[in-house]
Amino acid sequence: MQIIRSIRREQRKIKTQITKLERQLTALGAAAAALGSSIVKKVGRKPGRRRKLSAAGRLAISRAAKARWARARSAKKAA
Repeated sequence: MQIIRSIRREQRKIKTQITKLERQLTALGAAAAALGSSIVKKVGRKPGRRRKLSAAGRLAISRAAKARWARARSAKKAA
């Protein structure tokens, strides 16, 4: 009987904690809704947008990749 009482006591404590956390979550949701989209503008980019790479940047990446592949092919032939 003592075990059942202690289990029920723990159950009540956990339910109380859950209730508190749900209230906090609701409050945070309300705060986020009140701030609206201003947070998104300050914190992150819009979804779906990609960064643009300059032609010089693409050329440098291409040359570096070609050089890596050339080294790999030459190492393969030497082995």
